[in-house]
Amino acid sequence: MSYFFYYFALLRRLVVFMLFLMLLLPLMGSTQFRGISDNDSLQLEELLEKIVVANRYYSYEALLTYEANGTLSTLRLSHIIDYNSKHHKVQQHLAFLDGTNRHIIREQELKYCGGGKTKWGLWPSHFDVEYLNRYYRMTIQRKERIAERQALTIDFAPKDKFRYGYRFSIDTKTGLILRSLVIQNDEILERTTFVSLSFETHALRQHSDKSATSWRVPEVEPCHTEQFQSAWSVGWLPAGFAPAGNRMTALGEQMLMFTDGIVSISVFIISGSDQNLPKVTAYRGATVAVISPLSFDPSNSVAVVGEVPAVTARRMAVSVRSP
Repeated sequence: MSYFFYYFALLRRLVVFMLFLMLLLPLMGSTQFRGISDNDSLQLEELLEKIVVANRYYSYEALLTYEANGTLSTLRLSHIIDYNSKHHKVQQHLAFLDGTNRHIIREQELKYCGGGKTKWGLWPSHFDVEYLNRYYRMTIQRKERIAERQALTIDFAPKDKFRYGYRFSIDTKTGLILRSLVIQNDEILERTTFVSLSFETHALRQHSDKSATSWRVPEVEPCHTEQFQSAWSVGWLPAGFAPAGNRMTALGEQMLMFTDGIVSISVFIISGSDQNLPKVTAYRGATVAVISPLSFDPSNSVAVVGEVPAVTARRMAVSVRSP
């Protein structure tokens, strides 16, 4: 179980760190990338748009650190945009450089769906600054130096107790995020930081370490995240969260997905579970997993997994209703 939560927390943090940028694509239009201004009056929408353009066009390799629960891991990340495919394909390869030799691999086509909107992975097809302002206080903060590059910091402070805060430090020359923090009550739960960054695309390697344990993230059809109409429902959601699609896992479990535009929460319905299965709350960094038998049907259990406080996951779990 510990490895599962480790991978889940790290992947979800990297999703926020990288794929968060992709959900902003509808704001991009035909804008060409320009360097981020140092003017403190720079509009938040313009800054976010520049981040999207950067992540859309840059291939790079980076060394980074990931901190959570008092531990520090060093990783290598390759992010490659393939322009030769019919649709731009994004290839990501994450290698753990200390501890057990592990790799996480992801390849995904980036497609435009109906109306020119884009879905990539589980992220929404539209980023609405006005909408998020209802649930986060978004402000542009200080300048800092990270990985020998100048960065500008933007904060997402939660307006309620049911979500975490986020802080992104953005490279002023490229628009890439160099540091990402998850924060609760001024406590840093997770920190991901670029240590070095290279745009020499010819140096990007096709990693083929056969001794490593690799996990390939399944490709998601960008325009069709809802695979079936689930008879299960979640009676309570934090304000601002909405359904993001339903899927069946490889084990045949139903998975219901929800998002507020930054954070995603997954609710798994586990059928035929042991009636003696205890209630479990497990943490890894900012990611929590709450597993509990259903009070009205002990033969089924629910698991709520997401980058949210435990109070949120528990309240969602007890609100799950059967067909």
